[in-house]
Amino acid sequence: MKLLPICRSLFLVCLLFILSDCGETDLGGQLTLDSVEDISFIPGLSIEENFNTPSDFQEGALSNVQISGAGELQLERLVIGETGRLSISEEINLGPPTQVQFRNTYEDPVVLAYIPSRNNNESLDVRVNNVGSTGMEIFIEDPNADGISNPETVTYLVLEKGRHTFANGLVIEAGVLNTSNHHASPGGFGGDPVLFSQAFVSPPIVLHTLNTYNNGAFKSSVCDSVNTTQMTLAQETAQTSTPTAAEDIAWAAFSTGSGSLVDMNYVFKVEDNGNNQGVDNAPQDITYTGFVTAPDLIVKGASGGGADGYWMRGAGTWSSTNHDAFAEEDQVDDGERSHANESFQVAAFSPDSTIGIFETQGSFEIPTINLSKVKFVESSRVEWASQLEPGTNIVVESNLSLDGGLSWGGFKNLNSADSIPDLDGGEDVSNGLLKIRVTLLSSDEEITPVLENLQVVVEATQSLPN
Repeated sequence: MKLLPICRSLFLVCLLFILSDCGETDLGGQLTLDSVEDISFIPGLSIEENFNTPSDFQEGALSNVQISGAGELQLERLVIGETGRLSISEEINLGPPTQVQFRNTYEDPVVLAYIPSRNNNESLDVRVNNVGSTGMEIFIEDPNADGISNPETVTYLVLEKGRHTFANGLVIEAGVLNTSNHHASPGGFGGDPVLFSQAFVSPPIVLHTLNTYNNGAFKSSVCDSVNTTQMTLAQETAQTSTPTAAEDIAWAAFSTGSGSLVDMNYVFKVEDNGNNQGVDNAPQDITYTGFVTAPDLIVKGASGGGADGYWMRGAGTWSSTNHDAFAEEDQVDDGERSHANESFQVAAFSPDSTIGIFETQGSFEIPTINLSKVKFVESSRVEWASQLEPGTNIVVESNLSLDGGLSWGGFKNLNSADSIPDLDGGEDVSNGLLKIRVTLLSSDEEITPVLENLQVVVEATQSLPN
């Protein structure tokens, strides 16, 4: 409320006369009557709110935004997967499985795994069990069950079940098949048909790994007959002659190609030199680009070339540019390890990748500020610091109520360091409330704007406004 100087003086004189006549000495904290001749104004208190730490941002209402590792605000990451690696020093029959904690939480995850190293010459494979939303068990198994001398490196990929399509053209679909169908030497390859939820433009690469351990004996998985709409999957018994209980086979299909996705480089391709690729032959050489160090690799077969049965295993070379792999066979009933030509399905990721994209819009609203202690406004401002890449933006708005929240003026855009709309000086805010909302926007799912800090200042006047 603004009063002209003359009106204000008349008002005060009248008020003092009435109160002195009634014996009153307190005017609600804004005017005090020390004597009829002595009138003083008690100013309000200025407000300064700062948001520049994770705990500060967590005080507000967050929608589709998250706090980065640097303690700044950014659009939320829609995570659908992650990769990792670990060392395993013993087989499951001679030691417990390794417990793995995921870096992210999933609703319905599937896990693919592979052994890219070759520190032992045994016919080893890797298997997963007890997959949950936050972790899993993983272990090495050997058809001969005679132990290993040296630790092996195991790489793994976690994916949220379902179909995921990205703006850059990448398509990933992941699922689980529960089956007791299996391939055993010397039988032909078949398996259960698995249909994709939608057709791929061209045949995808397919990865697969057992995600249960119901047999309690060596099993692997085998894929065949991949086309744009479906494939077949089965357990792989090879020549071990073990009984077959139903198991979960986790699978994932990827559109072929290479690229990047939010700090992650990837390559999805098929390698097939047309030659025999068993341990007694020469390995399949796999090449890729886009990595500074050896990537997290998953290599699987997707053909039925050798009736003895097989699974993929690292042959020794594993670098930033290439990897050698064998079509591995067991040696339970047959010591030879020559194997017919197979199709090597290759997925390579930057080490310890997080797979996902950013939301395109999110918001942060600070807790409502009670302006009553300010009393009368001298000045106001909202300032912020941000990082904006092309295609991103940050919009800051204010919303003011002068009647304790009964009515609001509506959100209005702000420029950093400018006055808050309707709070440019002299306003009576004894019943004032203030809301500040920050909206983060991006037109590119691979980048996000970053809000580094936010400051809200409402300064109280030191004298009655004119």
